[in-house]
Amino acid sequence: NIKHLPQSIKAIAGGVFDNRKIEVPINLPNLVSIGINTFRKTNIISIVSLGKITSIPEACFDQCSYLESVILSKDITSIGKYAFRLCLKLVIDELSLPKLTSIGLRAFQSVKIGKITNLGTITSIPEYCFNNNPNLISVVLPETVTELVKERFNACDNLTNFNVRKSTTTMGDSVLANDTSLNIV
Repeated sequence: NIKHLPQSIKAIAGGVFDNRKIEVPINLPNLVSIGINTFRKTNIISIVSLGKITSIPEACFDQCSYLESVILSKDITSIGKYAFRLCLKLVIDELSLPKLTSIGLRAFQSVKIGKITNLGTITSIPEYCFNNNPNLISVVLPETVTELVKERFNACDNLTNFNVRKSTTTMGDSVLANDTSLNIV
């Protein structure tokens, strides 16, 4: 069991804490580098600070089933595939990442996000990225998104507002399947 993480940590290699018990909130204000699978399947409850990182790598917090809260820096530019996938207790009231340029497959699958207001300048949203989210009520896509292909927002039962931009030219299979309350703007 890990009972202390020094705030002086600047870099964490991939897989270091994979499937370990961590008994403290993640508060690493000096962090500049983090590897893939770093905290995958841990029992962390909250992330207070990820320091100065601008990229959240593949599966970094994948399947952290006890994770309830995270503070994401507005300086995040990329989020890897499976980054927060199946963090079933994680609640993010508003997802606003103005510098985001890329997001990976299933990055926020089954995370309880209330509103998506700013996804920076991403051009596409990968498969299953935000699906199975009962809390999602509103999505505003950036002008840079040109296509939505296959199940991006599938099974978001309470999604009521979905802002499709003029730049979006393609909507594929089941992008908004099972979203019964939807009003497309």
